[in-house]
Parts: sequence; C-alpha cells; structure tokens
Amino acid sequence: TMRGHSDDVQSVTLERSKGRTAVSCSDDGTARIWDIERAQLAKDPPGHTNPSSPITAAVWCLRENAKVIVSSDSDGGVRCFKDDGQSCIWKIKLQSSDPENKQAVTSLCGNAKVDKVVCGMYQRLHVIETKQGKT
Repeated sequence: TMRGHSDDVQSVTLERSKGRTAVSCSDDGTARIWDIERAQLAKDPPGHTNPSSPITAAVWCLRENAKVIVSSDSDGGVRCFKDDGQSCIWKIKLQSSDPENKQAVTSLCGNAKVDKVVCGMYQRLHVIETKQGKT
C-alpha cells in the first residue's frame, strides 16, 4: 500500500515499457509519480497545485523521442511534464461546449509511441500534439 494523496484517487496509469513507475491523479489537486517496485512516492510533478481543481487523468506519451506525462484537471487544464517529474513543459486550457460551463477533461488517451494525446470533455474530443501543446 502506498500513501500520498489526501483525497480520492481518480486515475492511475502504469508506464508500460518497464512497469516500474505509475502516475496517480487525485481529487486533492495533485498528480504523483510512484516507484511501484519500492512501493513509495518518487516525485511530485509541478503544474497541478489547485486543491479545488481535481486531477482527472494522466497518460504516458511521446514528445521528441522522450517519454512525458500528460495530465488533466476538472477546470479544462492539460499539462505536460517530463517523466522525471521535475518540470512542466507546457500547459493549456481547453474549452467545453457545455451550456452549464462544465470544463472538466474527463479522460485522456495516448501512449509512449505516439506524439499526440486525445482529451475527452463534454460532447468533444480534443487532439493535442505533445511537442507544442497545441490542439
């Protein structure tokens, strides 16, 4: 058992090439990188710091031949950071078509062999290029 979030964990994704690292996303507004072989927290990535904006999903992707992590939040924010968790590469805010102004990015899809990530929101999908952080 690994502990490090102060609220519900919404999503966990495993880095598939070696299977030693995972990223979790939580309602506490944080994403965390875990060393699952040692069963301990490895890094606290920068970028998501608002506890009132839960982190909804994360996915490993490719950016310029290097693995990165892309995460999303309930306010439409999407961030890309190095897989070592040390720096945020880019961040963008997506817009929803929801008349009630719900901005949550509810899902992400990507993999470590593709330089794009697909984000799901209310009635929309956004495709983001991981190199530039543009839709």
